[in-house]
Amino acid sequence: MRYTSLARSRRAKALVLALLLLVAGALAGALFVMRPHALSHAWDAARHGIVRHIAKRRLIGLPYRTISLSVRSTPSGDVDLLRSMAHLPLTRMVRIRYRAHDGSWRKAIVLAPRRDAQGLPLVIAPHGRGGDAAHACAVWGDLPGYARVAVVCADDPGRVTPHYAWGDPGTIRDLARLPGIVANALPGLVQPGAIYAVGDSMGGQEVLLLVAAKPRLLRGAVAMDPTTNLALRYSQLAQVPNGLRDWQPLMRLEVGGTPSQVPLAYAARSPIDHVRAIASSGVPLEVWWSLRDRAVPTKPGNQAPAFIAELAEARPRAIVCQRTGWWVHGWPWRHSVWDALRFLGILHVRLSDMRAPGRLSVVTPGRTDTSPTACAG
Repeated sequence: MRYTSLARSRRAKALVLALLLLVAGALAGALFVMRPHALSHAWDAARHGIVRHIAKRRLIGLPYRTISLSVRSTPSGDVDLLRSMAHLPLTRMVRIRYRAHDGSWRKAIVLAPRRDAQGLPLVIAPHGRGGDAAHACAVWGDLPGYARVAVVCADDPGRVTPHYAWGDPGTIRDLARLPGIVANALPGLVQPGAIYAVGDSMGGQEVLLLVAAKPRLLRGAVAMDPTTNLALRYSQLAQVPNGLRDWQPLMRLEVGGTPSQVPLAYAARSPIDHVRAIASSGVPLEVWWSLRDRAVPTKPGNQAPAFIAELAEARPRAIVCQRTGWWVHGWPWRHSVWDALRFLGILHVRLSDMRAPGRLSVVTPGRTDTSPTACAG
């Protein structure tokens, strides 16, 4: 009997050890697949919010909650993002409706601090190609509550297509109306005159067009990985997967034809054709672009580099900065919108230990005495 009970005890110990190893393996696998910035966020929370950063392309240790954008712009994906935004600890989400330029009713999302949300700066955040209001606002995560700013994102449809406006003039008019729409829906939330714009890719293109169309509306703007020449973008789409089959026909549908058929329509949607208006706007501007960008190629003379060169020659009234680096398309939008707030001068929290990717430089200091002489960050 003594040997039988001893054998049972050993078997029980072996079983417990096996279970412990299984649990340890599962935890290790979960840690392996988690995003690095999520791991660092948990670590930094244990260290009372101390911010850490590792160089090159990966930014970790954000001191506020972020939301993963692994889901696509679909009704089910939007539900997941809306649910995540609704449960942010510092930020409140409000959904409002507005009538777009095409007469349809569309949704806009406002993110604002949960407490004492009065007289705040408002950031207009247009969505990128194929996105919508939920995807544009989800990248901000809990930053609005942490930094005490308000962010508005809208579905902003194009002339024909709902998610691919590509700088449609009607869409730009809708973006310019958003501060008034938010002020009417949420009285007292927005500080009068403190309106800014931050966008990525197609959203960055629309930010630049908004600067040109409504120069007195904005105090500052940031365009990340923007399309600046839509006619050139049309030809570049032939080099991307499914470009000839899907993307070029979609752009022809939205704009009204090819660049040779409707050149003025493409020029109206191209920031590079509005350089003089942007230069004379007096709006401080920062443009991000990457040498590794394959979605919007930035070889010398293409897109953002060409736009920056022409803008510098036009002698802008306000400061123009550029941040260049080696990130994939859209990486700053998903990980570094906090640095856009720092350039705009509305990041009133301690993030001095954080560094955004790439190299920051002043393209031109501007011709007015009120412009800052250096780029923040």
